[in-house]
Amino acid sequence: MRRETTKLEAERDQQTQQNESDKKEIEKLVRDRDLLNKNLLKAAGQTQKQLSLVRLHEQQKNNLEQEITQFRDEAGKQRKIIYQLEKGFFDHFLTNFTVKLRNMAKNWLIIPGLFRLICTRFLRSFLEGSKLLYKI
Repeated sequence: MRRETTKLEAERDQQTQQNESDKKEIEKLVRDRDLLNKNLLKAAGQTQKQLSLVRLHEQQKNNLEQEITQFRDEAGKQRKIIYQLEKGFFDHFLTNFTVKLRNMAKNWLIIPGLFRLICTRFLRSFLEGSKLLYKI
C-alpha cells in the first residue's frame, strides 16, 4: 500500500508538474496568439493605409492626365488662333506691301517724267539767262 501511495503521490506530482507545464505552455501560446493578433491588426491597418494611398495616387494620376489632356487641347486651340492671327497679319502686311509697291512703281514711272520736265525747265531758264547775258 505504501508503494501504491508513493506511486500515486509520484503520479500526482507528475500530473501536477504536467499541469503546470501545460498551463505555462497555454499561457505562452495565449501570449503568442495575442502578439500575432496585435501584429495582424497592425498589418491590416498598414495595408488599409497603403490601399488608401494607392487610391489617392490613382485619383491624382487620373486628375493629372485629365489636366494634361485639357492643356493639350487648349494648346492646340491657341496654336490655331496664333496661326490665324499670323496668317491675318501676313495677309494684311502683304496686301499693304503690294499696295505700297504699286504706288512706288507708279512714282518711279512719274519720277523720270518729272525729272525730264525739271531738267528741260532748268535748261530753258539757263538758256534764257545766257541769251540775256549775251544780249547785254
